[in-house]
Amino acid sequence: MDTLSTIAVVGFVLGCIVVIWLISTYNSLVNLNGQVKRAWANVDVVLKQRWDLVPNLVETVKGYARHEQEVFGRIAELRAQALGAPNRKQRINAEQQLDRLMPRVVAWLEQYPMLRASENFGQLQAELSRLEEQIADRRELYNEAATHYNVYRASFPALLLAQSLGSEEAPLFEIVAQEREAPRVKF
Repeated sequence: MDTLSTIAVVGFVLGCIVVIWLISTYNSLVNLNGQVKRAWANVDVVLKQRWDLVPNLVETVKGYARHEQEVFGRIAELRAQALGAPNRKQRINAEQQLDRLMPRVVAWLEQYPMLRASENFGQLQAELSRLEEQIADRRELYNEAATHYNVYRASFPALLLAQSLGSEEAPLFEIVAQEREAPRVKF
């Protein structure tokens, strides 16, 4: 075998290796992106159930707490923002704002013993608690899938193909700075 033939064979083998790597990397990116989308869809289903439940909860509470109209208005705004969000990042932002508002709502609900005794309210509150647990679980799974995808797409050499394909980082559900601080107890 002469030198030219050897170079051609080596070039062909290297070309095949590069093509196999490109195909493998592309398929991995598609697979991981699919996992992120599936995990997001699972989160989205439960978030939608929560948003469907919140108006019922608000209507039940309105008769007991007329002075809390500001909170009800903010919940309605957040619902519209979340359900009309054009992308995942804006949806996550609206959901996190509701997460910050919910403890305040629960705190003032406890001020109304007749409301807590209401069977309808009790059922709605139990359903909301169940949904909140499901949301937390599904957010965790979504964050796991999104992190795996983000790490893979940012790793060399996959990053070269990800950038050329315009692959974007998947947003994560994160806690806000105020939630990271330890609560202050004053006596």
